[in-house]
Amino acid sequence: MPRYIFRLDDICPTMNWKKFRKIEKIFDRYKVKPIVGIVPDNLDANLIVDKANKDFWKEMKLLVNKGWIVAQHGYQHKYINEDSGMLKITNHSEFSGLSYKDQYDKILKGKNILEKQLGIKIEWWMAPSHSFDRTTCKVLCDLGFRYITDGIALYPYRKYGLLWIPQQLWKPERKLFGVWTICIHLNNVDDAYLESCIKLLKFKYYASIEAVSEVKGKEFIDNLFRLYWCAKYVLFDMLLKVRRLYRIYIRYNLLRFKENLSGLDITKYNSVEEIGLSRETSNHYSSSGNNDLKRIIEYLKVSRYDSILDFGCGKGGAMIVFSGFPFCKVDGVELSELLSSIAIKNFNLLGLTNLRVICADAKNFTNLDQYNYFYFYNPFPAGVMSQVLVNIQRSVVNSPRQVTLIYKNPVLHEMFMSCGFLSKIREFVCEDGLTLCIYRSTDS
Repeated sequence: MPRYIFRLDDICPTMNWKKFRKIEKIFDRYKVKPIVGIVPDNLDANLIVDKANKDFWKEMKLLVNKGWIVAQHGYQHKYINEDSGMLKITNHSEFSGLSYKDQYDKILKGKNILEKQLGIKIEWWMAPSHSFDRTTCKVLCDLGFRYITDGIALYPYRKYGLLWIPQQLWKPERKLFGVWTICIHLNNVDDAYLESCIKLLKFKYYASIEAVSEVKGKEFIDNLFRLYWCAKYVLFDMLLKVRRLYRIYIRYNLLRFKENLSGLDITKYNSVEEIGLSRETSNHYSSSGNNDLKRIIEYLKVSRYDSILDFGCGKGGAMIVFSGFPFCKVDGVELSELLSSIAIKNFNLLGLTNLRVICADAKNFTNLDQYNYFYFYNPFPAGVMSQVLVNIQRSVVNSPRQVTLIYKNPVLHEMFMSCGFLSKIREFVCEDGLTLCIYRSTDS
């Protein structure tokens, strides 16, 4: 019979508290005592979802009193290299590749914070992004850790002086046998995910840590499982990526062919040099007007009272998508005169005469009070983006309203999270592999 353990990653004062409350109620209802991975001193902007809860440590003490197991989830959750560590699951790390002294100092600082705040001995380790090495294990043993929640196997096993409770799943799945840990990143889960957790818990396959830690598997069986896991999740993932790139390539060329027949120019890529701009003010042009964007605007449920401004609208691909929704106003700002003229030509060919392109420098465009949606497809570098965010914030102060920012390929996510008036409400992964984040203004 299979047995399941649940672990919650990325627990910190700025996590999504609404989702945390939901999953806490589920676990309490089914008497589940999960492993809770607490980041001792979070500096990762990606984990800033809500305002910091000033009662965070009091809340964590309540979890300890309920029997929930606290694991140290790194130190600051700040990745410093692309070392995938011994498990080869991800390609970034907070610890792997560092010297013994550096790892010792960071892990000890985190351990001291947790033990001081919670008044318990910390014996569990949970590495950010599953990336750590032999040196990490040596440090953990020297600092009194006993358990690691990680590793690919069917049953718990001992290695490098530590008991490893394997973690192989990121969503609930029915299995026939083995000990399975389900890793939950609660900032990213939705109601459907939580419902799948409930369905699994109804079968009463949940097991306590004390029960599974005594279970021992056979090394031969675990090695076979690792080969299976690698084939299923690593090689299959590589094939999916190749397939996705091939589909993108075919779709791009088909769209280019159709556009050439109709005189349109939307999807063709253009470098910064080709559009006559500087890399200090602009990034290259590529279109984001596709089905992913349609799906996201559908999710936002816009109305005829909403208006949207596309910063760095290029040839108008995204604006064409927006025109299919009930926005009362769809405008774009574009620095390049060449791209602006192409966008206008595209709109005329499609009969979209209500779309407006303003040829201007985005950082100097301050007529923003009429918009409550803003779209960015990584249009310009940090120097321009910082001023644009200042302008939007001033507009919200001068004309109080809730604004929504849609940002595809959010390379400046940390800037968005640190500007003081935005919180991230949702993250999507697009078909081309790029991330799209949605931010909303806060009430402060």
